[in-house]
Amino acid sequence: KANRRLKVFRARFSALSYQDVSRALMNLQRPDERASIAVDARMELDLRLGAAFTRFNTLCAKRNRILGLLDGGENGGERRERGR
Repeated sequence: KANRRLKVFRARFSALSYQDVSRALMNLQRPDERASIAVDARMELDLRLGAAFTRFNTLCAKRNRILGLLDGGENGGERRERGR
């Protein structure tokens, strides 16, 4: 169960400098639900775009036979063991 009497505050700062963090701790604010939703949306977009970009790069590398050369795959010959 949630404790509805619990008071929650947030320290808002954008840099990890002593001045910014100290100022934020001296000016605690109530959490903003809309800002929290916006952060969730940015994280979701970042995850999806990152996955798409990684997939795109992988497909391009495979198409250009770069991955096979790097990891000893189908076009790269035998896989070499470390230290040999």
